[in-house]
Amino acid sequence: MTKIIAALKDMQDLAPHFISVTASNNKFNIKETTVRLADYIQNDLEIPTIAHLPAIYLTKDKVAETIADLDKVRGSENLGSSWRYHS
Repeated sequence: MTKIIAALKDMQDLAPHFISVTASNNKFNIKETTVRLADYIQNDLEIPTIAHLPAIYLTKDKVAETIADLDKVRGSENLGSSWRYHS
């Protein structure tokens, strides 16, 4: 994770409009990888973040939990009703 953080700090100087974070696969804890990185980018680096959640291996409950975690990262006022569960 240290290398990713260093690369993200370097990207900050480029002033991107946003950074996209794709959810980790089922071998890793999404909260400790995707949500943590999205939080760091959004709140520490102050770069808007888009989190992709390919949820093929997740239950509806896990998807809902992860979306709630991501809402806390960005503030639910930014996400509104844009999150959808597609089966």
